[in-house]
Amino acid sequence: MDRYLLPYLLLMAHFISGAFWISRITRRLGPDETRAQWTKYGIYLLIVNTLWSCLIWFETIFPICGWILFLVAIAEWWLAVHKLRKWGWMMILFLLTGAGFMGFVYMERNILLYTYFVVVLFDGSCQVSGQLVGKRPLLPRISPRKTIEGLAIGAILTMVTTMLTRNSFSFEWSGLILATCLVMGGAFLGDMLASAVKRKANIATFGNVIPGHGGVIDRFDSLMMAGSIIYLLSVVLDWTG
Repeated sequence: MDRYLLPYLLLMAHFISGAFWISRITRRLGPDETRAQWTKYGIYLLIVNTLWSCLIWFETIFPICGWILFLVAIAEWWLAVHKLRKWGWMMILFLLTGAGFMGFVYMERNILLYTYFVVVLFDGSCQVSGQLVGKRPLLPRISPRKTIEGLAIGAILTMVTTMLTRNSFSFEWSGLILATCLVMGGAFLGDMLASAVKRKANIATFGNVIPGHGGVIDRFDSLMMAGSIIYLLSVVLDWTG
C-alpha cells in the first residue's frame, strides 16, 4: 500500500545505516562475535520484512502470528521463572502483558504498523548508538550493556524519524508525539523487565529458537509490552469516550 511506502523505506534506510555502523563496530571484535553480530542483523532484517509484508498484504494472518509468539513466549517465561521464589507474580505479570498483546494484534492495521515501526526504530537505534558511543550504564544491575547515551540518541532518532511519517499514519502532531513516547516507554519497559528476569534466573537468553537473538521473548519483549500498553490505552479511551 502506497501510504506505508515511506515508513518502510525509512526502516530500510535505518537498516542500511545500521549495517555501516556494525561493520565499524565489528572491526574491534573477534571472528565469533563478528559472526554473531551479522547473524543477529540478518535475522532481524528478515523478521521485520516478514511481519511488515504480512501486515500489508496478509493482514488476517497477523493475529495467528501473534498467537504463535504468545504461546511460545509463555513456555519460555515459565521455564525461566518456575524454579524461582515468588514466581507466581512473575507469571501473572507476563500473562497480563500477554493478554494486552493479544488484544493489540487485533487492532487496525494502521496502529499495528505504526507501533511496530516505532519499536523497530527504537530498539535498533538504541543498540547501535550504545555500542558506538555508550559510556555510562543506564541500569547496570539489570542490563549492563544499556547506556544512557544509547537510550537518549535512540529516542531522539526515533522521534525525528517518526515525525516524517505523520501523514502516512494519519496522526495529529500532538497525538504522534504522545503515542511515540508511549511506545518507546513500553518498548524500554518490556526490555528491562525481560532483562531483570534473565538476571534473576541466571540465564543469558530465554531460548534459542531465533538464531542470533535467543528466544521469542528476547526478540519481541519490546513489541509485546508496547503493544499491550497501546491496547490498554485504547480500552481506556473507549471507556471514557
